[in-house]
Amino acid sequence: MCLTLLMIMPALLLQKPSQRSKSSDHKTALQRRMVLWQEGRLMELVSEGKEIQRRMQTRKFDREHSEKVFTRLMMLGKVSAAMRWIGDSATGVLKPTEPVIQVLKDKHPSATAAPPGTCLHGPSRRVEPVIYENIDGDSIRNAAKHVKGAAGPSGLDADGWQRLLCSKQFGKRSDELCSAIAIMVRQMCVRNFDPKVLYAFTACRLVPLDKKPGVRPIGIGEVLRRIMGKSLMTLLQNDILASTAPIQVCAGLPGGVEAAVHAARELFDDPETEALVLVDAENAFNSLNREAALNNLYVLCPEAATYLLNTYREPAKLFISGADEAILSESGTTQGDPPAMSFYACGTMPLISTTNHLEGVKQIWYADDSAAGGKLQGVKDWWDTLCINGPAYGYKPNSCKTWLIVKPQLETKARELFPDINVTTVGRRYLGSFIGSEEGKAAFMEDKVTQWCKDLRQLTSIASREPQVAYSAFVYGLSKRWNYVCRTTPGISAKLIPLEHVIREEFIPAILHRIFSCEDNLRDMFALPPRYGGMGIPILMNTADREYQYSVRATCMLKEAILKQENEYYEDINNSHEIKESIRADRNLYYSSKQSEILTSLQPTAKLMFQLAAEKGASSWLTALPLKNYGYLLNKQQFSDAIALRYNLTLKDCPKLCACGEPYSANHALTCKLGGYVSLRHNSLRDSLANIMRTVNCKDVQTEPILLPVNGMQLPRGTITGDQARLDVSARSVWNALERAFFDVRVFHAPAPTNATKPIPAMYLAHENEKKRAYNARVIEVEKGTFTPLVFSTSGGMGVEAQRLIKRLAQKMEGPTGQRYSDSVSYIRKRLRFEVLKTTVISLRGDRGPRLRTHPVLIQELDLNLEPYG
Repeated sequence: MCLTLLMIMPALLLQKPSQRSKSSDHKTALQRRMVLWQEGRLMELVSEGKEIQRRMQTRKFDREHSEKVFTRLMMLGKVSAAMRWIGDSATGVLKPTEPVIQVLKDKHPSATAAPPGTCLHGPSRRVEPVIYENIDGDSIRNAAKHVKGAAGPSGLDADGWQRLLCSKQFGKRSDELCSAIAIMVRQMCVRNFDPKVLYAFTACRLVPLDKKPGVRPIGIGEVLRRIMGKSLMTLLQNDILASTAPIQVCAGLPGGVEAAVHAARELFDDPETEALVLVDAENAFNSLNREAALNNLYVLCPEAATYLLNTYREPAKLFISGADEAILSESGTTQGDPPAMSFYACGTMPLISTTNHLEGVKQIWYADDSAAGGKLQGVKDWWDTLCINGPAYGYKPNSCKTWLIVKPQLETKARELFPDINVTTVGRRYLGSFIGSEEGKAAFMEDKVTQWCKDLRQLTSIASREPQVAYSAFVYGLSKRWNYVCRTTPGISAKLIPLEHVIREEFIPAILHRIFSCEDNLRDMFALPPRYGGMGIPILMNTADREYQYSVRATCMLKEAILKQENEYYEDINNSHEIKESIRADRNLYYSSKQSEILTSLQPTAKLMFQLAAEKGASSWLTALPLKNYGYLLNKQQFSDAIALRYNLTLKDCPKLCACGEPYSANHALTCKLGGYVSLRHNSLRDSLANIMRTVNCKDVQTEPILLPVNGMQLPRGTITGDQARLDVSARSVWNALERAFFDVRVFHAPAPTNATKPIPAMYLAHENEKKRAYNARVIEVEKGTFTPLVFSTSGGMGVEAQRLIKRLAQKMEGPTGQRYSDSVSYIRKRLRFEVLKTTVISLRGDRGPRLRTHPVLIQELDLNLEPYG
């Protein structure tokens, strides 16, 4: 009962009173509903919720609406969800009409008893309950941080659970909740629960999406179930892999899908191989024989068996919004459940074992996508065995969608042996890549590139209004659609030329908010990663073949294990690490050489700006997602100006003269003191540093503290000795407990005449030494504290002392916030970088008052328009 109440509480209590209600309305409604909840008047809450849902207006699904949803999701950092609104993947939800409901029922068949011979009877390993003690509050919190997605029937989505479990706002309550959930996971792993107890826990929402044509059912499980399942799978990953790898590669093997593609291609290209069959199974995940799979888990992977028995023993209810009845999930796995893929992998292993005895045939499985290659007769025997044994396990090969790729000279024989499946000598798609002839690969790539160009043009139209959002979506979302194909398909560089044309001629001008033809040198700069001064928009013709080779090297051990049809797979961690380090070194060497080539072709100012862009931390604004709540969002003019400054491009729509009378330029705007923008840049950075120090529990944080008087003490020449001297920030317990540390901020512009002639490291060192000469001795001798000069450049780089402080603050941030050190460093750098960036671009176009006259006007030249008196 308690678990059921937990699941229904969010939906009943947190429903918005109306679409336009405000926070005050939410507070009033929640207080009223809490009274009803405590009095047990649940049906009144249900009735209220139904009426609110009935009156909600459905929005029209059009392109404008899609772009708005896409932009909103990107501003929340939900890249995967946002990318579903780009291209053909953008779709609407079908109304729950009778035909739609019937299709959903057909896709969720009734349960069947385990046929004879499908259940394993081997010995089951004893599982010591102590292994689950590793599931504690911290593992639950870590799982919650990485969970994503919409809410199940309870209405509490991933963001809501993350706030409950990870936010420090609730203090120890969050820790207690994490620990309670960990106890529940441990209990579900060692004892059997009454299925009625878990009824609400296993329930899901079922959403019928428009497949155009057809219906695509999407199941959305409870987020709590996802968190618990993720924490368990993290603990048991090695046990799952020991039961399934290397033939079945869907259970969390790093690079599993890429290794499967490389293995299938190498298998087909082997001269000894005559054919490769690619099998499509009908409604595979919903058809798996659940009774047999649960029984076999106690033999294959007993560590996960009890938990999965608790969650799959009874049918789960699937609720469809707007429908009067729920559908039961009686067989197969449940969508939205992290252990589902591992459960399916283990469930197919007995079937795989029935076909692995065939001599001369090698099989590859990725979930329900199975493949086998070898001599024609051997492949025929494998196919017949699969068709005979598969349905008993819930694996039903669909001959109409199954393809046999055969060598051209054997096509006639293949058609005689396989009259019921499709036979081709051209090739066929496999796991998102292509296996077959060059002709077939060319047609495959033409279709892919055409679709990618269409998707990119849609993103380009968004870039005209939200360039930063579009750029982040390109780097972290859209590019993944072709990156995978590049890593798994050889020899496709020339096929990517049309896509590169759209990137160069349409997308880049759109995000830069200017009409121009991207020159080769500038395009080469943009192709570099941000840490090398680029934008991470690669020239695909230059990278596709290299990325393919990297993928082959990274997955070579797993690929060889698949081709050898080994029964067990244990990754050589040291060897794998060496390969990854070698690939990383090769990438860095390539980018370094490209960076050096570009530098030799640039003019001095452009060369300096490009070098500044490659400094550590200077590109953190470019790699950050446009998170509105964190202040990481830039409008189109700010983003365009930031890119123009980064690459020494001409600023658009700027005056010829500054208000001070000097000729306008970016360098002048960033150093001109008229308007107070130099002070704004300094003060904004100072205040942010002070706030960060308060966040990490530094004590006695002050801005602009007055230094103690010198009182005649002899200090080195150049030291500031005035009685009212101030520094920017002081705080205690930064470096040592209770010790007072002083900091002084300086932001300089590297291309300014006083800096431009020095090497970049010397610029920072000169400004740090100047600050030290002025204040270091006084702080040490009089204040008995420490002094640290914090020097930043307008391009986002920072001096050695500032980097040291950031690392120290990140170390202190781990305790109060619970963040990892690397995440803390990244957060501090991004926050400071955005402060510098925003105040920098503001100074480019900020109002500086009426323009001052540059030449004095003689009194006799003034016309006062006076009239004679009298």
